[in-house]
Amino acid sequence: MPRDVYADIQGAILRAPTNVHRLQQLSKARTTGLHEETITDILLNEMVGTAYEVSSVCPQCLTAACSDWHSSIPLQPQRVLAKPLSKYEEGGNKKHGVKPAGADWILELKDGGSSTRMMFQAKASRLPKSNKKERGQLEDLVKATKLYNAAPFYIVYLRHHPTHYKLTTLCPYRTSAADTSMLVLPAETVRGLPHNTPVTQWARDARPLSCLGGCRCLRTNGKGIYAAATEFIQKFLPEYEPSRSFQRGWPDEIAGVSVDVGRQSLSRGKNRKSESMDSGVDAMFIIRLGKPRIDEYYDERAGEWVTRRIGFHDDFTDDEWRETSRKYWK
Repeated sequence: MPRDVYADIQGAILRAPTNVHRLQQLSKARTTGLHEETITDILLNEMVGTAYEVSSVCPQCLTAACSDWHSSIPLQPQRVLAKPLSKYEEGGNKKHGVKPAGADWILELKDGGSSTRMMFQAKASRLPKSNKKERGQLEDLVKATKLYNAAPFYIVYLRHHPTHYKLTTLCPYRTSAADTSMLVLPAETVRGLPHNTPVTQWARDARPLSCLGGCRCLRTNGKGIYAAATEFIQKFLPEYEPSRSFQRGWPDEIAGVSVDVGRQSLSRGKNRKSESMDSGVDAMFIIRLGKPRIDEYYDERAGEWVTRRIGFHDDFTDDEWRETSRKYWK
């Protein structure tokens, strides 16, 4: 199980939509705004403690005092686990028996022995398409959340045009363009919506991401993040209950990986069989990385000096570890 991450999660949830909204408006590279992967990276970097601020004036009214250029005040830090999933974890791998998660990132909030979990599939400026791939992704998300007792959501990143564009959502309080630049919908709602549904229509069934950190619309303003997030989920999914004693970890069991291999246990060029007695467990290919110790001697029969590698040591610098290990993987 990965280590816990301690971050100002409420502050990040409130800061991120404002920062991304500003970046979207200041970006001239793409008409649809930043890539969804870029926005997810920015959002998760804030959640794990990489706080920053985009300092600029509103490009429409040319003032920093613009009400649509700001959001709410960050609250107190709390304990959370937030993690992006790799493409392998998100899409699964039939060849290796890895079940797809259907999510771009996960969020887990802990309160004593209880855990509230959310899994998010991200889309930039649109709902999932009607094709087999994206609808299959939606079904994978629903199945995975049932397995891990998490709540399945879609998060849509919007680049408002014009900058002050207004949207009506389930929240009557957070109505600025900055607040509505990230909207959250339950997967079940998305399942019933055609991909070309206008944003003005589906936004009425969504809430701004910032409501997750506490909002008057849910009567959670000022509450702790665990209580605020749990209420946020249950307003969408009344049947959802936090886990009381959950044994599965994030995200290793999603990826089908349960082995922790350290540098010292690696041996080069050996196909080491698994010690597990369970049937169907594949052998593991393990490589030892390290500088060879060189010993030279004169071979009288061959009439030449011979170089002999007699072992390895592991005093690599970080750059040497990277340069050596990257050559082994495709």
